[in-house]
Amino acid sequence: MNFFRFGLSSDMPNDPDQYDEKEAKKRFEAALRAGLKTPHKPLKEKPKISQKKKMERDRAKRDDR
Repeated sequence: MNFFRFGLSSDMPNDPDQYDEKEAKKRFEAALRAGLKTPHKPLKEKPKISQKKKMERDRAKRDDR
């Protein structure tokens, strides 16, 4: 399968063997370093429920039984 056909970058060759092993390793490590520098996506926080609403919710659950 030719992974280069998707056009991920304009400077990528059509032939995967165009780069020698040293150049390919250098490009791979540069891409890996760039990926590690990318900030992570923050986790989504759950909305805070007040103690009063929580007690009312729990009471409603017990009453439904």
